[in-house]
Amino acid sequence: MAKVQLKSLTLINFKGIKNLVIHFKHITDIFGDNGTGKTTVFDGFTWLLFDKDCNNNTKFGIKNLDKDGKTTDQTEIHVSAELDVDGKIVSPKKVMREKWTTKKGRSKTEFTGNENIHFWNDVPVKQSEFDKKVSDILDEGLFKLITNPLYFNRNLKWQDRRNVLMELAGNISNSEIAASNAKFRTVLDALSNKTLIEYKREIGAKKSKIKTELDSIPTRIDELVRSRPEMMDFNAIRTQLLRKETELENQDNYLLDRSKANSEYHNKVVAWQNNIHSLKNSMRNIEFEERQKATSSTSQKVAQVNNLTREISDKKGVIKSKAHELNTLEQQLLNSNSARDMIRKEWMDENEKVMEPYPEFTFDESSCFCPTCKQHLPDGDIATKKGQLLTNHNEAQAKYEISFNESKTKKLAELNAKGVAEKKNGEILAERIEKAKAALVILEDELKALESKLASLESDSAPVINVDEVVANALVTNPEYTKLKTDLELAEANPVKEEKVDLSSLQQAKTAIQAEIQGLQRTLMNEELIENANVRQAELEQQQKTLAQELADLENIEFTLDEFNRAKLDMVESRINGKFKYAKFKLFERQVNGGEVECCETTYNGVPFSDLNTASQIWVGLDIINTLREHFNADGPVFLDNRESVCQIPETTAQIINLFVSPQDKKLRVA
Repeated sequence: MAKVQLKSLTLINFKGIKNLVIHFKHITDIFGDNGTGKTTVFDGFTWLLFDKDCNNNTKFGIKNLDKDGKTTDQTEIHVSAELDVDGKIVSPKKVMREKWTTKKGRSKTEFTGNENIHFWNDVPVKQSEFDKKVSDILDEGLFKLITNPLYFNRNLKWQDRRNVLMELAGNISNSEIAASNAKFRTVLDALSNKTLIEYKREIGAKKSKIKTELDSIPTRIDELVRSRPEMMDFNAIRTQLLRKETELENQDNYLLDRSKANSEYHNKVVAWQNNIHSLKNSMRNIEFEERQKATSSTSQKVAQVNNLTREISDKKGVIKSKAHELNTLEQQLLNSNSARDMIRKEWMDENEKVMEPYPEFTFDESSCFCPTCKQHLPDGDIATKKGQLLTNHNEAQAKYEISFNESKTKKLAELNAKGVAEKKNGEILAERIEKAKAALVILEDELKALESKLASLESDSAPVINVDEVVANALVTNPEYTKLKTDLELAEANPVKEEKVDLSSLQQAKTAIQAEIQGLQRTLMNEELIENANVRQAELEQQQKTLAQELADLENIEFTLDEFNRAKLDMVESRINGKFKYAKFKLFERQVNGGEVECCETTYNGVPFSDLNTASQIWVGLDIINTLREHFNADGPVFLDNRESVCQIPETTAQIINLFVSPQDKKLRVA
C-alpha cells in the first residue's frame, strides 16, 4: 500500500468553478459560503481518480451552467492534481470534452456525446492505463475509506463494513477459544475434519432424525397392542389338533384302499383313448399326403403371383425413397443459392464502406505552463511540444487508416472464400440431383415391367382343379385308409365299461377334517404372534429410552457449541473494538431463542452512528480512518466537510483538508 499526500489540485470549468488552483499543506483550511464549491473540491479530486463524486455517485452534474441553467456548449473540463506518492511526485490529469460531428447529408454539427482524455505526468494515456496507475497506488475502496470519515458508515452496506472489520480482527483459532473451557476442548476433538458450522448442522440433522423416530414410537406401540390377538388356552387347542390329525390319517388310509379299484379302470380308459388317437393320426397323415399331391400344380402359380406382388411393393418403396431424396437435394440447392445471394450482398455492402474521419488535431493551451512554477513555457519548447503532439497525432491517424483498410480487405477475402465454397456446394448438389433423376427413371421403368409381368400371369386362364374332390376320390381307393377308418369305427362303438368307484363322499369328509385342522393351526399361530408382539413392544420401549438419552446428549453438545460460538463472537467483537479509541461496533444481534444473527452497527458512547450529531460522526469517522491507515499501512488526504461543526478533532497524523462554512466568504478562501 502507498502513502499519498495531495500537493495541489487544479479545477477548470468543473461544477461551476471556472479556474481554481489550490496548494495543500499538511493541514489546509478552505472557507466559503454555501454553494461556493467547498464540496466541489472534494468531488473534483474523486472524479479525477475514480469517475465518481465524493458520495460515490457515478452520475452527477459536472458541466458549468449558464444563468438559464443550461450547459455551455463545447466547454472543456480540466481537473489535474499533484500527488506525493511515497516521496515521488505524480501528476494525473483528466479532460472532458464534447464530441460534435457532422452527419452525412447535413451541414450543421451535432452533439454526439462526451469523451475523457487522460494524462499521467503530462503524457497522454488510455483510460485503462490511467485506471491501472491509480489502482497501483491505492485500491479505490480503501482510498475512499481513509479519505472520507463518513464513507465507512454512510456508503458501505453493513455486510461490507463487517467484512472490513473482520479483516482487522485477523484469524482467531478454535484452540484459542477452547483454552478458556474444558468442555470446548471435547467439542473440538469431535470435529475431525469438519468446521463448527458443519458439525452443528450434523448435530441438528441427527436430532431431527431422532425426534422423528421418538415421535413415531408411541404410535407404533399402540398399533402393536391393538393388533395383538387375545390370550387363549393354547394347550387345549394343541390336544384337539392332535386328535383331528389322527382322524385325518385314518380317513386317508380308507381312501387309498377304495382308490385302487379306480386305478385299473383308469388304465383301461387311457389305453382305449390312445388307440383312437393313433388311428385318427394315421388317417390325417394319409389325407395330408393326398392333398399335397392335388395342390402341387396350383400352388406353383400362386407362389409366382405372390413373389411378383412382393417385388412390386418393394420397388414402389425404393421409388418413394429416391423421390424423397430428390426433393431434399432440390431444397438444399435452393438454400445454397439463397446463401450465395446473401454472401454476395454482404460483400457489396462491405466493399461500399468508407472510413470515418479521424479527429482533427487540437493543442491544449493549458499545457503551455510549467507544472511546478506555473510560468509560461518558452515559445521554442511550446513549438517542440506541439510538433511532437502533431507527429503523434499523424502517426495515430495513419495507423487508423491502415487498420481500417486491412480490416476491410480481410473481411472481403473471407466473404469471397465463403462465396466460392457455397458455389462449389451448389455444383455438387446439382450433380447429385441429375444422378437422382436418372436413377428414378430407371426404377420407374423396372416397376412397369414387373406390373406387366403380373398382369400377364393373372390373365392366364389355365383350369384350376377341385382339390377337395380329388382328395376324396383318392381316399376311397386307398386300402390303408379304408382299413384305418373301419378300425376307428369299431373302437368308437366299443368304449370301456363303467367300473369307477365314487369317492366323492369320502373326499368331502376328508376335506372337512382338513378344514378343521387348518382352523386349529391358524389359532395356534396367534400364540407366536402374541410372543413376537410382546418382544417387539419391549424392544420399542428400550429404543425409546436409548433415543431419549441420545437426544439429550446431542442437545448438550449443541448447547456447548452455542457457548463456544458465543465465546468466539465475544472475542472477535472485543478484539475489533480494542483497535479503536472512540468507535465501538456491534457485530452480532442475540435473538430471543439464544441464537446469533450477524450485523454491523457503529456506536459512540452507546449511541448508534445514525443518531449521532455531525461532530460525533466525524470523531468516529476519523477514529476509523486512523485504525485503517495503521492496519493497511496506507495514507491519503482526509476531507472534513462541515468542519465548522466540530470544535476539535481526534489526534491524527493524516493530511487534513477542512471545509468550513463561512457566510462572509462569497468565494473560496484557502488558509
